[in-house]
Amino acid sequence: MERQKRRGLRSPGRGAHATLVGGRPARSVAVLGRVGAGSGHHGPARVAAGRRRDTAERLSDGPLSLNAIAKGEIVERACAAALVPGRGVRGLLLNVGGDLRVCGELLRTLGIACPRADSESSEPIAVIAVQDRAVATSGSSQRGFRIHDRWYSHIFDPRTGIPADRVASATVIAPRSADADALATIVMCLRPRRACGWSRRFPTPSV
Repeated sequence: MERQKRRGLRSPGRGAHATLVGGRPARSVAVLGRVGAGSGHHGPARVAAGRRRDTAERLSDGPLSLNAIAKGEIVERACAAALVPGRGVRGLLLNVGGDLRVCGELLRTLGIACPRADSESSEPIAVIAVQDRAVATSGSSQRGFRIHDRWYSHIFDPRTGIPADRVASATVIAPRSADADALATIVMCLRPRRACGWSRRFPTPSV
């Protein structure tokens, strides 16, 4: 994913910031912003594209987190292992914590959970047909924390250091699970209109 396309929205230091806040609940969102800006115990993680293809250079000592893509990569590897020729598996649907991957000849109809519903088994707000694609949904309804009776998302906008609150949930369809996973997290930090326009820069994902 090109750095100019994500414009700082996918920060490898964001997960560490969320962990810090989760371990020491802040008294206000302003405190979260100061921690996210690097004035707390964790400075911001900074990386740059490496000179060689598919490499990155670390520019700071801030802790790195690959939570937004690691699960997607695990899903891809698991599917590849299951579909090795000769094993008799022609298609599969794998669901790992909300990251879904439909592989091979299988065609499945999937429901998108309502972000305001009390349960994931509630009536879906949308239904999509998926074949040989990954589907990832990010949202704050199931994961987050509370400060002064207000619920905040577990997803932090790395530009501000505070919880993302622009959209209730975001679902992305992409060829690979790691891409869908990362893009769904990024879209949570954008306003809906900008998210749709921004996603058109990429050739295949649907938001």
